[in-house]
Amino acid sequence: MHWSFFTVMVVVCATGIHFFSQMAKNTVDPVIALVITTGSAFLLSLCLLPAAQDGLVKNLNFGKGPVLYMLVGACITFAHLGIFYMFKAGAPMSLATPIARFLPAILAVILGVVVFHETLKPVQIAGLVLAVVAVVLTVK
Repeated sequence: MHWSFFTVMVVVCATGIHFFSQMAKNTVDPVIALVITTGSAFLLSLCLLPAAQDGLVKNLNFGKGPVLYMLVGACITFAHLGIFYMFKAGAPMSLATPIARFLPAILAVILGVVVFHETLKPVQIAGLVLAVVAVVLTVK
């Protein structure tokens, strides 16, 4: 399947994270919300486990991969906790969400270039500059 399908899935689900977090901001404590969301994500991931292409046994090792995915899990945990506290503190979705989504995208491009030696075409650099402008205009 083409990567753009999964990109659409990320965009839709990431939007849902902010939308539903804003709706639920005063219903439970953010730490309890984190337990609920990560617990439901864990249960859903267990349901998807049979779809793993390599199988569970092949992936049970203690090499670099599991450690990196534990770091991903830590990032997900603290990012979601930040989202819950951000909305509980009264952040408007129309302002906080673009900042929380655009800036990581810009940083990801920079990391891709610096760490993974990816190259950018001039039009992509222009897009990156416009993304920075978009964040600045959104914040004003």
